Amino acid sequence: MRSLFQGKSAITDFLNPRNHPSTPLVELPESLTPGHDKGVRIYCKMMTSLPLMNVKSLAAYEMLAEVDTEKTNEIVEASSGNTAYSVAMIANSMGISNVTALVSKEVTPAKLK
Repeated sequence: MRSLFQGKSAITDFLNPRNHPSTPLVELPESLTPGHDKGVRIYCKMMTSLPLMNVKSLAAYEMLAEVDTEKTNEIVEASSGNTAYSVAMIANSMGISNVTALVSKEVTPAKLK
């Protein structure tokens, strides 16, 4: 696994999920695993180990991989959660600083901050 990211593309390279291929799996304890006595094992994939600590960063990266940064100066995302956060972070690393999230009126002011 790569641990050093340098140069002009360092941030974008770090945010690229392909540079973090090994997301850890953690087995749930026996007390939380129905059928454990029959050999059932349940594992959790620790998506928080990704650079932006959420699975939405994978989709955001793939969406933005198609963007022509020479012709794009604004990104609009219809999300108020981790997708918008991930799109903004990755877009900024690509040199696109104008990112707008379209949110529903039910989103709390605290979440918008």
